Amino acid sequence: MKPHDDAMPRRFMKLAEVADYLHVSLSTVHRLARHGLIPAFRIGKDYRFGRDEIDKWMTDRTIEVLKKSGAAVRAAPKKTGTH
Repeated sequence: MKPHDDAMPRRFMKLAEVADYLHVSLSTVHRLARHGLIPAFRIGKDYRFGRDEIDKWMTDRTIEVLKKSGAAVRAAPKKTGTH
């Protein structure tokens, strides 16, 4: 087995954790996962969700909604590292 190159281990969440994280019902997250509308994978009958993938999915959806509404989409200010 190949060792991980990542400094931090990946964080996976269960369905209930994602529902809480997104402030939606369990059935909403289950439906999104079942229809392939949210990044997820299955272990047996249970879904698992990568936190980084969920964050990216939320960002992508937010940008998509803003573009459709005609709102200006701006990048976040870059951190300079000095305060």
